[in-house]
Amino acid sequence: MIVTNNNKKIALLPYEIPLYTGIKDNIDRPEYENDQKQIIGYFCLLPEEIMIKIFRLLSIEELSLMAMTNSKIRNFIIQFFLFSHPGYVFLIRASQFNTIDIYEPRFIFESQKLFSRIGLLIKRSTFLFRTNDRIDMMIHIMEFSYGIPSIRLLSNHDYAHFKLTIKCYSKLMNTFIKGWRDFECEKMFQKLKDVCQIDLQIGKILKNTLGSKQKQELLVRNFFRMIFAHPHDSLNNLKEKIGWLMKTVNVYTLSEMARLFIVIFGPLVTVNNNFHNLSLPYIAWWDLTESNFTERSFEDLGLTLYFLYLKSDEFSYSKDFLIDLVDRIIMTPTRWTAMNVSEMLYYAGYELTLTFFGKKIKEGYIEDVATQLCHLNVVTYKNTKDLTTIAKIIEILVNENGFELIQKLPDAFSAAFFDVEIMSDEDQIEIYEISDIIESQLELMKIALLKCNQNHH
Repeated sequence: MIVTNNNKKIALLPYEIPLYTGIKDNIDRPEYENDQKQIIGYFCLLPEEIMIKIFRLLSIEELSLMAMTNSKIRNFIIQFFLFSHPGYVFLIRASQFNTIDIYEPRFIFESQKLFSRIGLLIKRSTFLFRTNDRIDMMIHIMEFSYGIPSIRLLSNHDYAHFKLTIKCYSKLMNTFIKGWRDFECEKMFQKLKDVCQIDLQIGKILKNTLGSKQKQELLVRNFFRMIFAHPHDSLNNLKEKIGWLMKTVNVYTLSEMARLFIVIFGPLVTVNNNFHNLSLPYIAWWDLTESNFTERSFEDLGLTLYFLYLKSDEFSYSKDFLIDLVDRIIMTPTRWTAMNVSEMLYYAGYELTLTFFGKKIKEGYIEDVATQLCHLNVVTYKNTKDLTTIAKIIEILVNENGFELIQKLPDAFSAAFFDVEIMSDEDQIEIYEISDIIESQLELMKIALLKCNQNHH
C-alpha cells in the first residue's frame, strides 16, 4: 500500500525477510571452493547442528569477528543468527524486557550495550554489501526485535518499555552507521523516517490542536531522539544529523517549525511522580506559559538552537531567520513565562541571546528583556558563579539602545522576588530561592562597580 502525503509517496508495507533479495544474492553467490579450503580447511563441512552448537558458544563480539574471516562463515551467521528467529532470540534474550528489571538503571545500561554489540555484528556481517541492502538489514533487525517504532508499538507497551526500545535502537543504529559517509547516513535516516511514517504523523500533529495527538507527538519526539541521542557523536556527526533534521522541517512554515522543535526538544511533563505509572507523559504546551521549569528541561532545545546559530552558514539559514524561529518558539502556544525563556537562552549561548535581546529592545519590549535578564542572571550564577557574560550583554545593549534598560532592571529584580513568593505554593516546583536572586544581584553589582572603577582609572 502506498500513501501520498504532501506529494510524497510513503511505503506502508512492513519489511519481511523475502524482500532482502540483495542480501540473499550475496549469500547465494557461488564460492571458489579451493580458495575457501585454503583459508578455513574443512570447517564448513561440519554438520549444521554441530556448527550451531559451536557458534552458540561464542560471544556476540566473537561472532562479529568470525563474520569477517570468511564468506561462508559470514553467510552462516547471517542465516542462523540474523534471519532465523530462534537464533536471533538466542542473541537478544528478549524475555528480559518483560521483567520488572526494566526499571533498574543497570538493566537499561546492559540492554543498550547488548544492542550496541548487535549493531557491530550487523556492521561486520554486511560490510561488503550494498548500502541499500545494509539499510534493509537494519530495518529487518528492528522488526525482529520489538517492532518498528510506531503508534502500535507505543500503544502495546507502557512508556518505559517504549522508551527503552528507542534507546536500544539508538545504540543499534549509531553503532551500525559509525564511519559511514554523510550521504549514506542520510539515506539511512530517510528510509527509517519513511518506514516509521513520520511525515504522516507530523501531518496529523500540525493539522490538529496542540496536545490532541499525544501518541503522535511522542512517536515523532522519540524517533528523532533515537537518531540524535548518541553521547559519543563527534561535532561532524551532530552537524550531519541536525542538517538532516533541518531538511526535514524545512518544508513547513515558521510556526509549524516552532511546534516541531518543541515536540522534539521541549520539556515533557509526567502525569505524576510514580515511576511505574502507566499514563503517557505529554508535551509541555500550556505548561510553558503557566508554570516554571528547571533549566535542565530546556537543555536539549537550547543546545540545538545554539548549534544551529553557531553553524548557521553551513545550514544555509540566516541568523535573522533563527532569531525569528526562537521568537516564534517562545510564543507557542502563547508567551512563555520569563523564567522559562531565560532558562532556554542560558543553553542557547551568548551570541544568540545578545542578538535576541537586541531585537526585542528595538521592538519596544524593554521591560520584558529586563525581566528575562534578571532570571538569566540567576540561572547563570547558580550554574557557573560567573556573571561576566551577563554584564557584557547589559553593557552592549545599553551602548546600542540607551539607558532605559538600566532603569528597568531594579523593577525586574523586585518582580523576581514576587515570583519566588508565588512558587512557595505546594503545587509549584521551587526553581530557586530568594537568596539566589540576592546573591546573583550582588555579584552583578560587584562586576559593575569594578568596571566603573577601571574606567575612572
